[in-house]
Amino acid sequence: MAKWDNGSVPKHTLFTLNQGFVYPDLYFFDKPQSNYNTNNMVIEVATQNFDIEHDIQHFDRKISTDELFETHQRAWKEGIYVDDEQWAILKKTAAAILVENSEASSRGAGRV
Repeated sequence: MAKWDNGSVPKHTLFTLNQGFVYPDLYFFDKPQSNYNTNNMVIEVATQNFDIEHDIQHFDRKISTDELFETHQRAWKEGIYVDDEQWAILKKTAAAILVENSEASSRGAGRV
């Protein structure tokens, strides 16, 4: 289980991955649920499934393990759609951080 506050919407996220599941359940809250520092993330590992009924009483949105599984399967079959604006942002970001493939870059990214 992981939970964090991020200072924007959603204000709080709770991520659980229980035994026997490949995909997590994600719960989103528009109001902070605790007094976490927005720079912290709490991660809990357990040998039993998490009892989160008290923690999720007032969630605003949930993405279930089943929804994530179906989305993953559909993406493999149909691909994913990225709109033109998001694709431009992705390309701009990649251009700023990726190193052109060359003999010099093969010896270590960024070395001259």
